Amino acid sequence: TDETYYILYGEGHFIWDDREIPFEAGSVISYPIGVRRAVRTTSEFPMAYVAMSATIGDESVNQRH
Repeated sequence: TDETYYILYGEGHFIWDDREIPFEAGSVISYPIGVRRAVRTTSEFPMAYVAMSATIGDESVNQRH
C-alpha cells in the first residue's frame, strides 16, 4: 500500500528508511511500498494530517455486489 500524507498543521520529520525529511503545514509526502517509515513531531503542539492510501491489484474494489 502506498501512503500519502498532507500536513494540516505541526512540524517535524518524516523518517523514510534511514533518511529524515523535514515537514511543516502544507507539506505532502508519499511513501512507496516497502520502505520503513515513521513520523517525529518537533512542534510544541501535536500535528494534524490527512492520510490517503491505495492498494494496487485488489480486484475486490472493482466488484459490484
